[in-house]
Amino acid sequence: MNIDTTSLIRDMGMNAGLLCFLAALYSIVLSGLRHPDLSVRKARQRWSPWITGFIFGVTGILTMLVPLRLAEGVIVDARLVMTGLAGAYLSPLGAVLCAAVLGGYRLNLGGIGSGPAMIGIVLTTGIGWLWQYHRPYFSLQRFGALCDGFWLVGLGFSLAAGGMMAIQTLPPEIARASPLGRGWQWW
Repeated sequence: MNIDTTSLIRDMGMNAGLLCFLAALYSIVLSGLRHPDLSVRKARQRWSPWITGFIFGVTGILTMLVPLRLAEGVIVDARLVMTGLAGAYLSPLGAVLCAAVLGGYRLNLGGIGSGPAMIGIVLTTGIGWLWQYHRPYFSLQRFGALCDGFWLVGLGFSLAAGGMMAIQTLPPEIARASPLGRGWQWW
C-alpha cells in the first residue's frame, strides 16, 4: 500500500468511528427522554432538538477535520451523511441547527468548494427530512421484516445522489478533475 491508500483507509476509518460515536451519544440522549417524572421528561423533550442538532453538528465538524482532499478547496467527508441523518432522524429544528453549524464551519474554511458544499448541506438535509416524512410508507404490512432495510438503503442512495448533484455545481475544470465528478459529465 502506498501512503495515499493508507491515509485514505485511516481517514475513512476515523469517519466511521465518529459515526459510531454519534450513534452512542444519540442513544444516550434518547434514553434520557424516558424519565419516570413527567415534568422532567417534558423539560428534556423541550431541549432535545437543540441538544441533538448541536451533537450532530459538532460530530459533523469532527468528520470535517479528517477530510479526503480531491482538489484545492474541494474536500469530501461525512458532513453530508451527518446532515442527511439529522434530517432523517431529528426534528426540523434539530436538522436546521445541524445544517447551520456545519454550514457555518464550512464557510469559515473557505475555498472554491464552499458554494457546492452549502448546496450539498441544504440538499441532503432536505432529502433526509423527506425520507423521515415518508417513512410510514415503509411499514411492516407493506415490506415485512425488511422495511427498515429498504428505508435505509433508499436514504443512503438518495444522499449519495444529492452529494453527486452538489459536486456538479463546481466549476467544470475542477468537477472534471475530481474522481466523483467524472461520472455525471455528459459533454
